[in-house]
Amino acid sequence: MPAEDNALIQPPKLNELKKWQEFSFPERNKSSKYYLALDSVTPGADEVVRYVVAVVPGSGASKSVIYEGMHCNSGQYRAYAWGKPDQTWTVGKTVNWKQITRGFNQWQYALTDRFCFFLESYNPDLIKRRFDFPVPERTLETLD
Repeated sequence: MPAEDNALIQPPKLNELKKWQEFSFPERNKSSKYYLALDSVTPGADEVVRYVVAVVPGSGASKSVIYEGMHCNSGQYRAYAWGKPDQTWTVGKTVNWKQITRGFNQWQYALTDRFCFFLESYNPDLIKRRFDFPVPERTLETLD
């Protein structure tokens, strides 16, 4: 796994993310909606793809917003920071990589299809092109 210093990882500004795309996967909580901020997808030189996901519960509870990284070659992910209602971040203090598994509410498994190209070497340009398409502009506040 890449050696990381959390102080060097800067989450994107939540109020600047405008390309939220809903995505689905079989093992999701059917009453919740899941969004990927396409404009947050950042393939790093360290072979970690970083991104922001928002989970909007159907119950009307608060959204969960998470800044994560996925390392395709090892099949692992980790959370860097969690969004707060004032659109700032709480940054994690430790590096805890976890294995990507298929299971209930494991959106990381669903995102491997979008981020990881298992028959090719890590290709940041290809990853960025995969998310470079028009979507209606939305802010985090408008996700429902």
